[in-house]
Amino acid sequence: MAKNTFDDLFGSDKKKAAEGVAVPVGYNEKEEEVILWIAEVNNPRHLAAQRKHQKMLEATRRNTKRHDAVLAKVVAEGILIKWQGMLDRKLNPIEPTTDNKAKMLVKYPKLFQAVMSESMNEDNFAIADDLPSAKEAEQDTEKN
Repeated sequence: MAKNTFDDLFGSDKKKAAEGVAVPVGYNEKEEEVILWIAEVNNPRHLAAQRKHQKMLEATRRNTKRHDAVLAKVVAEGILIKWQGMLDRKLNPIEPTTDNKAKMLVKYPKLFQAVMSESMNEDNFAIADDLPSAKEAEQDTEKN
């Protein structure tokens, strides 16, 4: 069936946009799947985080290092919902707290880029696709 309405072409599944979708990114040293739960850019939580940190974003725009840290905090609060399977060097799980997420986003620019890319990937949040929302994927994972 051809996509020919604005909703078909440009609409987002509001639930997936806000809750995020599960994005598998590989396997860790324990051979467990590593999954990022990523929400759509400009979802309500992301917009709230931008408003919350707006003054710091403006104040740090001439200091790249500090600005990147504030941007990472916004993404950690509003887009990177959580992860599964992330381990430290001693193979201990890294909890997906806001601080941990922000630290990893700053430390690993490729992670930041991947999260932002997936958050803007319209296929992840399309109305008629089969990708489960983060909550649905988590429930499926718990069942297995």
